[in-house]
Amino acid sequence: MITVSPQVAWVDRGESVWLLNLSAEEPTPVELTDSAAALWRLLPAASVGELAERVGVDFSVPVDAVIADVENYVASMLDQGFVEVA
Repeated sequence: MITVSPQVAWVDRGESVWLLNLSAEEPTPVELTDSAAALWRLLPAASVGELAERVGVDFSVPVDAVIADVENYVASMLDQGFVEVA
């Protein structure tokens, strides 16, 4: 399960999503726009595969065309402490 980390404060401003990892040494706001914001709004998800399927449905693209990008997105969000994978 991919979920938002409990130490993350976030706000959806419509055109963008702002994140703040409150447990970071120096918390710095991060703005997500376009596809990154769209992916954030799809959380929580059971897996990267489910997230890619939901992206495929929402944007009318084949899952195999987006799976690598979704994997990279989740890895980046995990590295920054914004999401947890259980």
